[in-house]
Amino acid sequence: MTIANISNGESLLSVRGKLNTAIDKINEKAPLPVSPNLTAGDLANFSLYKDRDIATNQDDADTMSADLSAMAGYAANASTTGGGSGTIYFVTDPSDRTSGYADGSFRWAVEQVRSAGSGRVVFDPENSFDIVLQSQIETPPNITIDAPGRNVTIWRPDDVTGIKVSDDNCVIRRLSFKTLTSAGGSVRDAIWIEPTLCDKIWIDECTFGESADGCIDMVSLSDLTATCRVTVSNCIFRGHDKVMLIGSLACYNDPPPAYCPTATAETPQLLVTLYKNVFDHVAQRNPKVVTKAFVHSVNNYFRIKQIWQPSGSSYGAAYGALAATGGQVFSEANLYSAAVGSGFSAVNAVTTAQVPSGGGAGATDGPGYSKDSGSVVDNSMTITEVGAGSVTTPPYTITPISITNTEVGRAAFAETIYSGAGAHLNAGPDGLFSWHPDNAQDPDGWMSISLNASISGRFIRVDKRASAPSPYPWQALRYGSALTVGSYTLFELAESNNTTSIFQLATPRVNTLTIASGVVTAIGGYHTISSESGTADDLDTINFTDTPADGQRIRIRPTSASATITVKHNTGNILLPGGTDIALDGAYAESLVLVWDAALSKLIIESV
Repeated sequence: MTIANISNGESLLSVRGKLNTAIDKINEKAPLPVSPNLTAGDLANFSLYKDRDIATNQDDADTMSADLSAMAGYAANASTTGGGSGTIYFVTDPSDRTSGYADGSFRWAVEQVRSAGSGRVVFDPENSFDIVLQSQIETPPNITIDAPGRNVTIWRPDDVTGIKVSDDNCVIRRLSFKTLTSAGGSVRDAIWIEPTLCDKIWIDECTFGESADGCIDMVSLSDLTATCRVTVSNCIFRGHDKVMLIGSLACYNDPPPAYCPTATAETPQLLVTLYKNVFDHVAQRNPKVVTKAFVHSVNNYFRIKQIWQPSGSSYGAAYGALAATGGQVFSEANLYSAAVGSGFSAVNAVTTAQVPSGGGAGATDGPGYSKDSGSVVDNSMTITEVGAGSVTTPPYTITPISITNTEVGRAAFAETIYSGAGAHLNAGPDGLFSWHPDNAQDPDGWMSISLNASISGRFIRVDKRASAPSPYPWQALRYGSALTVGSYTLFELAESNNTTSIFQLATPRVNTLTIASGVVTAIGGYHTISSESGTADDLDTINFTDTPADGQRIRIRPTSASATITVKHNTGNILLPGGTDIALDGAYAESLVLVWDAALSKLIIESV
């Protein structure tokens, strides 16, 4: 049987004229009226992303690449423009050569911008590109590199850096980066930002999978003496060990600068905003922030997991954000969760200088500074503030989405951030899942989707794909839509007042109940009611097969256009506003939502 499908289109929240019950009324204390009728082995496809802006022709691509309105943080504060609305060089050829570039190739287009002094490298949305780089692409100043068609994967050998950002005013958007091998032996990055050479950088809506060394590293072996401002937003970092290293590595040189090992008086020169990114089954450096660097991490979703090292003998480190050797981190309204394992650090800083004995290189992970505001942790992760009063205050304002620290609130936040992240298209289901009637923890948490704490059972992913599946911590929804299992409408995800909420809807809609002497017995949360005569009847009492929970809701309406059901006030177990009976006319599909009040042992109306 078909047991699950994800509705597409307008949110039910707008269709129903805004539900009056917000997430503070929908919590773990209000279980579903009845569990879905699922059998072990039932299959369901889940699609997990909201609709994305996608260019289908070159005119659309022109418009999208010139639109920088989503820019935030340090890149916006620095007035980053990239190639602006300047000349476009369309990429039409997927080949790559280190010399004699083919017209229309990626490398050819970058060189056209270099010669012109500014411009845009835009991938033709009517083609599909798997580009295998022969050597790194190095950016000139005043350039935008964009794939508005979301149709580009940049592949590279594990000894080749993908894109080296080495000049001012660069925008990179909607690209997917992968390596040809994933053995972990590479010392190269997908994107390397050289902070001594550039300023005003925006990386947006990119996807990084198994990027070998760093997904995005922003490091130099030299001291940082000039400002470099960067924003990384709406990106996905998936299935990776060392994700992002940020700052000067001068304190690791031999001999180190005089300010090492403490680096306490150093003014940050590398200023980075991380905004609305997804860190999906990643281990360490999320990010690691070292000398002369400051990171403002806002509204990111982290799913931390230890990763087995290439040596095959041990796990590597696993943590969220770490400041060391003078680096500073300000974590604001982030969600940190352990995908597998527990006790990991979400936000922290090294507190004691670790100077190598016997001379040699300087401080290795000396003291840093960390500060947090409004972040939420799950699965025993911890947040530690170190020297919070010394952490830099950003020169801009970002109003973060708040996180409601409940199971549903955390899930809603994760869905919101995931829905806008990455370079992927939005076509087809995310994966195939099988129903299992137990709640045992799967060894890899991302393979399991639990519908609700009151339902015993979970969906486990049964199909496989190269990149890690989406790490939904609680249940799966398409943003702005509803999840149904058979006739059961389980949940709806919507956004209100800058806070994302999951609304639990009436469930299930079952066969018609027929009034018998003014009474019906509910077995679910959504019923059509028939009169004994078929045209008109009074409804005095709604009984339940099980003891209802406080706050449990039931929706009723006449079964046909020719029926009128009059709900009676206080004749049985129903209290109505003003002590007035309410007649529901089936001709107008009139319905009524009632809520069980355990203190009164009565059903009361949802709203007036």
